[in-house]
Amino acid sequence: MGERPEASSEKHMVKKIPDAPLSQHSAVDLHHGSRTTEQQAPQQFVRLKQFIALMGWSRSTYYNRVQAGLVPAARTNGPRTRGYFASEVVAIQQALMTDPPRSEACPK
Repeated sequence: MGERPEASSEKHMVKKIPDAPLSQHSAVDLHHGSRTTEQQAPQQFVRLKQFIALMGWSRSTYYNRVQAGLVPAARTNGPRTRGYFASEVVAIQQALMTDPPRSEACPK
């Protein structure tokens, strides 16, 4: 029983998929779960101890401000590492500079 010639040639045909340019791929923003169209460069991770020293606070002041909702809680970067990305540190500093202190915001 003879094999059909077109069947054997179909078996070895592979469809080549053209490579898409890198700009069409989108990076995933893990913090927000959304996609962005640009590739994002890795950011420096500022550990919690460095962040507290940068802000000039004590640890208790930091935790009091997190509990009061003035500062977002630090993200985990591993089982024993917490901190912020450098861009988050800048955003926190700018937000604290533009917001009036609590004593001025809530008159008694």
